[in-house]
Amino acid sequence: MKKLYKHINTNQKLPFAVKPDHSIILSDAGNIPTLRWPSGSWCIEANIWLLELYDRGLSRSDRGGSLLSYATNISHLIRYCDAQNTRFLDLTDLQFNFFVTTLLGQRRADGTKLRTQNTVKNIAKNCVDFIDFLSREFHSPSRLTITAIEQTIFTPDGSKLIRNSKSHSAIPPMTRVEERFPINIETIKCLRLAAAADASASPYVKSRRRVMIRCFEMLGARRAEVGQLRVRDVRAAVQTQHLRVVTLKGGVRRSINPAADDSGRFREIPISQADLKLLTDYIEYVRAPLARRLKTTHDYLFLNERTGNPLTPNAFTAEIQHIAKLGKILDPVSPHLFRHRFITKIFVAEILRQKADSLEDFKQAILETESLKRKIQELTGHRRLASLERYIHLAWEEAMAISKTSPKFKTLTEIDAIREQATALLANLTEQRPSKETKALLDLLLSFEALL
Repeated sequence: MKKLYKHINTNQKLPFAVKPDHSIILSDAGNIPTLRWPSGSWCIEANIWLLELYDRGLSRSDRGGSLLSYATNISHLIRYCDAQNTRFLDLTDLQFNFFVTTLLGQRRADGTKLRTQNTVKNIAKNCVDFIDFLSREFHSPSRLTITAIEQTIFTPDGSKLIRNSKSHSAIPPMTRVEERFPINIETIKCLRLAAAADASASPYVKSRRRVMIRCFEMLGARRAEVGQLRVRDVRAAVQTQHLRVVTLKGGVRRSINPAADDSGRFREIPISQADLKLLTDYIEYVRAPLARRLKTTHDYLFLNERTGNPLTPNAFTAEIQHIAKLGKILDPVSPHLFRHRFITKIFVAEILRQKADSLEDFKQAILETESLKRKIQELTGHRRLASLERYIHLAWEEAMAISKTSPKFKTLTEIDAIREQATALLANLTEQRPSKETKALLDLLLSFEALL
């Protein structure tokens, strides 16, 4: 089925304001998705809504980001209204119920459901928000029975947050989502060994995979954020011992001050000397020769070996899944599970450092310690501490299983860096059919790695 959306150019600008001298202030508007009717004509209502979401600061990363998710969700409604020859604001409750039921009932050729109930819930929710926006924007009532919902959320600092939303009786309830636990150390080790042993991969791809796995582990970054890493960021980190990571979640409304649009969109992650050496060696001896050969001009850290283009977020996922398949890893593996582990590790280090007597004591310490709250938000890129609640529980269980040595977060990070170096050396030694002396060193490394 032909897609209804197209992206505008990555270097596109849109007018934002007019200065006293009548000159126009422009703001970046690259990668905004635009929607059309199935006939190819411009869907004015949908694009006005997307422009409103753009003004609110929704993500446009990775060829569209959150804006693209909203666009693809309401594209189902555009097709339905086109087939019914019905205006959006003329859609009745009966028609909307049938629309949602159709989405729930569609199946693939093998009989499996095309969409989960939670996916349909998100689609229907976005469609209701879209119709409600049109009703307000054009001062015209909708025929849909849209209800307002006010939800009170208690944040970790004890304050109340009122969240207003719109709903409709046809929107299906959210089903229980299976909880995904952080990736464990043994799985990471298996990924490293499988990546190093892949006979079909070139030396460049092997090195890139090694650095990729370590970046996910040491930065706790989202896959799109890892894709935004630059050579210049690594060179700057050599001086500061902190690697700058772009934060792609958390919309920032457009500002008259261009610099303000970038405020809060980066975070600084402490990085060990061992990890810096890994990155700088990769840049100098692996990435640079490929970039010269392909005449690559950008400085993104991870390159496609064939085209020289930056790796996309989906490419990172495909790489991790491919390596997991090579290593015959049965546990769930994805780039985001590295982020879960990183965040959990922060809390484990803090629990052990504070020697908290109970989970409630530790939660209270987070509420009362502003510096700790800032540290957690700066390292993770989370705007709301409430979203970190589940990690606290996971960290408490892990901390209780660790000896009371109170390691710092930096110490845990450096241990991971040493473990990565040891695993890579183990893989190289094993591949080269070691001599008796090297075999003895290999056994020592195995024993040492088990202690890390």
